[in-house]
Amino acid sequence: MTTSTPTPAQLATDRWAAIDGGSQHFCAIRADGGLYCWGDDANGALGLGGGTPGALRLLPSRVGSETWSAVSGGDVHTCAIRADRSIWCWGGNGHAQLGDGTTAAHATPMRVGAATDWASVSVEGTHSCAIKTGGTLWCWGDARFGQLGLGIPGADISAPTQVGTATDWQSVSAGQFHTCGLRGATPDLYCWGFNGSGAVGDGSGSGEEDSPTMITPPTSHWTNVTAGWQSTCASTTVNEYCWGDDRLIRLGLGPRTMMSLLTPTLVSF
Repeated sequence: MTTSTPTPAQLATDRWAAIDGGSQHFCAIRADGGLYCWGDDANGALGLGGGTPGALRLLPSRVGSETWSAVSGGDVHTCAIRADRSIWCWGGNGHAQLGDGTTAAHATPMRVGAATDWASVSVEGTHSCAIKTGGTLWCWGDARFGQLGLGIPGADISAPTQVGTATDWQSVSAGQFHTCGLRGATPDLYCWGFNGSGAVGDGSGSGEEDSPTMITPPTSHWTNVTAGWQSTCASTTVNEYCWGDDRLIRLGLGPRTMMSLLTPTLVSF
């Protein structure tokens, strides 16, 4: 069997400040605050006013003329924060993940509410979560598996809704069917949502967790977390850990001995 090694290609000569990708599209923010998207625009996820089935943008195309500070892409939608800390979403909206109170798709950025204190945003699958500057966490969209953390799985939530009452959320990462976030000055890790493959990491490996569930660190305290497709990886001050679905050896743990890892497992380098 012949194998090949991918060769990295420079996207452009411009300087870039941030990048995030959905399942079939990417968006990036340049150092000057300009937002650019490319890839599949079938659902309007690029924010360029398209949304025609089969439409592709092969090169980065600027989204409007505004300046932006953060962007995140999901399966068929995108959300981003402008320089004035307002939040905007666009693309597919079948599970109300755009946060405008409807399930209608939008091919250009649409403002979510009137707040101007958003600090970060993370979207994946068909749900969205964001943190305000005061440390409160808000989620909306697909709630079928408890991934919004609101204790009410089932009905879609069509506008940003606060998750609990905590005011010390530091970061949030939306996965395909679950979500994780860090809270506190020496952060505690919480995960919630679909847990059939162990992605929540609480050891049960079944059903779903409808509210944030604390995941105890094996050593020291957590420093960052990334939720993916039914799997999660996180770092402590000394080590890296992954857990969840490992059927495609996606967790970097070497030859697998089981299909799912139900608790944080050390990644050895």
